[in-house]
Amino acid sequence: MKPYSQLKADPSQSNEMHAMLRWIERFLCGLLRNQHVVNNRRDHTGALVTQADFDARSRKAHGCPFVQDALDIDNIWLEESALTERDQSQIEALIRSQIPSFLATSPAYDPRVTGKPAGVPELFKAFIFVFPRVLYSKGYLPMFETIQNTIKIDFIRCGMMSGQFYYGCPQPGLYNPAFRPLSAPWPVFAVRYMVKDDILFNRANLAWFQEYQRYFP
Repeated sequence: MKPYSQLKADPSQSNEMHAMLRWIERFLCGLLRNQHVVNNRRDHTGALVTQADFDARSRKAHGCPFVQDALDIDNIWLEESALTERDQSQIEALIRSQIPSFLATSPAYDPRVTGKPAGVPELFKAFIFVFPRVLYSKGYLPMFETIQNTIKIDFIRCGMMSGQFYYGCPQPGLYNPAFRPLSAPWPVFAVRYMVKDDILFNRANLAWFQEYQRYFP
């Protein structure tokens, strides 16, 4: 894997990776009006994101409120894979195998040891795996949904979260069902530490929720 800054400065970066870097900058770190975070999303203090926050381009109003902080300390790591839609088991194994590497990457932190979720600055770390050679029609990508549903509990047990992104992913937004927050230029899996608000993604599955409660009782 390579840090964001190294890829950004590399003139030989692939067109696919260039598109991913722009997605990080413009979507994850962008102000997405249709996301409807104003008066709906709460920040780490429990305060609602206000229109003033949005107008001031506050990070708490970004597509993802943590990504710019991660970029500031150059702790978003990316890897481009040549695996294809015929390699489901290999993709699953690749993502799952990154748990030890993620936990050991500086700033290292293992929630299993302390029984407590990651804090700052450990929280501002993410791995992104890009699969531009996974071919599919725009819209639902069953293989990625299957992989996510299979591996997710392994990450939750470690105080982490995995997530699938792809162009046309139909999963609705938390605050606007018509918004598509998991749409990306290419099929992607992202890995990060778990936060309290991830209850929104874990409470519908009993096994996931029980593991989540180990860190957020």
